Amino acid sequence: MPNIKVKKHLSLNLLIRLNRWIKIIYVMNEGIDIKILGDYKIRIKFSDGTDKVINFRKFLNNGITRELLDYELFSKAKIEPGGGIAWPNGYDFCPNYLREL
Repeated sequence: MPNIKVKKHLSLNLLIRLNRWIKIIYVMNEGIDIKILGDYKIRIKFSDGTDKVINFRKFLNNGITRELLDYELFSKAKIEPGGGIAWPNGYDFCPNYLREL
């Protein structure tokens, strides 16, 4: 007959792991404020209180991103619903990705 304590411990361990996984997947650190700094850098403040400066120059190479080398267009970045950053040409970044940079 299986040991009930062992089963209970394994179930609790599994629930703890699932809870951590769910938090990683579903917790969005939304951007709540941005400031264009110059040299393709943007300061972004996140809903969890994190404040960071991200240099976007490395992302501006080909296709739709190349348009953003026009600094006037780059400077039109806005926070979109959901907390990411988006530009008028449709290029955007997920807030969780930005938070991890």
